[in-house]
Amino acid sequence: MISHQVKDYEVTDQVDKIGPCIVKAIVKYYLWALKDAGLDKVDFPPTLLVRHYRPDMSFGSHNKDDNTSDEKQLSDADRQARFAEAVSKDLSERLEDMAQQWRELLYRKEDDDLVEPPPTLFAFVVVKHMLMVMSYDPSQPERVIYTHASNISLNERLLWCPNALLIAIVINMVRDSLRHFKTNDYIVEREAAIDDEDDDPDL
Repeated sequence: MISHQVKDYEVTDQVDKIGPCIVKAIVKYYLWALKDAGLDKVDFPPTLLVRHYRPDMSFGSHNKDDNTSDEKQLSDADRQARFAEAVSKDLSERLEDMAQQWRELLYRKEDDDLVEPPPTLFAFVVVKHMLMVMSYDPSQPERVIYTHASNISLNERLLWCPNALLIAIVINMVRDSLRHFKTNDYIVEREAAIDDEDDDPDL
């Protein structure tokens, strides 16, 4: 269970392992969900984004030394603001790239239009032991990223059940939308399959 693992890393002062641990658990469950639905052999554009952002990541200049020198002079509030801005920019670019892949898949030249609106895209954002859930609707011209859950603490052992349910609900929404596109033959099977465990993994 992910909350127990996160708390164990925190108690043993292995905080650097927390972010990757959360990402790995979410991706593992996502791959299992695809396989359980018979989607592991289907080729489709990315629909779920899972990203871990380190609070000490550098922004601005491509020169690492310039970034380090600049950030040392920032107040905590300014540093947090720059971090939030950088994360938002990165998320927007990645989600829009995913959206464009879906638009290209669903575009029909003869009609000069999409045969169907692209699916809603979801993102799990991990910072330290905190989780945020966001969505992005490729069919909306506003290009807005909606936050559905923020500051979800994954280091509380007693919250393992609601935390696991939150992750599972989002992943199952993604899976259901992919099922729809497979049923309508918008996405097709490929030969390579995802090799993962048969058992439903614990979150």
